[in-house]
Amino acid sequence: MSIVIATDIKIPATPSQVWDALSDFPTYGEWSKFSRIDGVPQDGTRLAMKMPGISFGSTVTAAALNEKLE
Repeated sequence: MSIVIATDIKIPATPSQVWDALSDFPTYGEWSKFSRIDGVPQDGTRLAMKMPGISFGSTVTAAALNEKLE
């Protein structure tokens, strides 16, 4: 089974600033009380995802600097 979680939001930041925040998994706790991610944002790597009441694994299928993280 494959699940995709996607969201879209406009924020007043450069693509580089957004990438820096979203790809710096160790600092998620500084701005998100909802999720924690262990791993690295590189194609093919496995991530350990933790959200309230659920933990699961996910694989990075696309990581393009300042463009996308899937």
